[in-house]
Amino acid sequence: MKLLLEATLLGSGSVKLGKPPVIEAWIEFKIDLTDEHSVWDANAANEFVAEHFPTFPHTDQMALAKITIDPRTHKPTTEIAGIERIRAFTENRDKCIQAGRNFVIYNHIKKGDCWPGYQKLEPEAFEALAKYMEFRGLPKLSGVALHYRDVCRMPQDDSGRLELTEYFTVHPQVPDIEFGTIGGFTIGIQTNDVCKDGSVTLTMQSMPRIDDTETMSAFTMDWHTVCTKTIDTIDTAKEWLGNAHNALRAVFKAAFTEKGFAQFEPIESEGAVMQEFNAQFEHFLDDAPACDVCGAITVRHGTCYKCFNCGNSMAAS
Repeated sequence: MKLLLEATLLGSGSVKLGKPPVIEAWIEFKIDLTDEHSVWDANAANEFVAEHFPTFPHTDQMALAKITIDPRTHKPTTEIAGIERIRAFTENRDKCIQAGRNFVIYNHIKKGDCWPGYQKLEPEAFEALAKYMEFRGLPKLSGVALHYRDVCRMPQDDSGRLELTEYFTVHPQVPDIEFGTIGGFTIGIQTNDVCKDGSVTLTMQSMPRIDDTETMSAFTMDWHTVCTKTIDTIDTAKEWLGNAHNALRAVFKAAFTEKGFAQFEPIESEGAVMQEFNAQFEHFLDDAPACDVCGAITVRHGTCYKCFNCGNSMAAS
């Protein structure tokens, strides 16, 4: 199974998606505990959220369990050894902060048709990181990761079937005769060639059909990117995350056929449209004079020169 990587870099802003499939994204920071002097327990976790995230009222804690095996009876005994993390959500659960002894995670969760995008996630995540590091008195990072979760829906044919190869370049490949029709699947791909100084793991899974009236097949795609070099400053973390975001956008496009990618309604941005316009009309500007009304450069128009700024036409000399 091969993950195709030859794709136009979407991070350049040339293409936006009218129907982005992303439903959740988060940034995870690992913290260096070398200078740890404060205690991290249930009380500290609650204090951190109450002090720094008062607009995140829905909280829960995940306990850290310690399991021991009795050498005589071989029976396990479980005891609570502390708190693994605290989670806090906003009122409408579109954002989440997660914090543990040596990490902090900031999530954006899609609600309705609106997805805020990486440009809003990134600064909010670094703001959350600054609050955590100040609260814990820990000055150094040790790692960073970026995760996107997509739900991709593709139309079935008239018989209620979906040919994966029509929409995806990444899919399971099994012998048709022996396996027949695939009813569901989960595949995982790990590569170090997508993102500089990063390891990318893609987990793709088919979602079960709710009933026979559905006309779309749905699939989850989780893209988890972990930095493989030492990240100890905010600036290096920001630089790596920006590169990772762009790399994931590029490889996301490569995971689909042209027909599959069209389901997300790609839209050319204004900058790309103007770039194409300029390229098409570049040869018309050769030796074109300035407009005698407004001074803008004119464009050859038949035997005349036309100004697209004020609409004036000038005869060719």
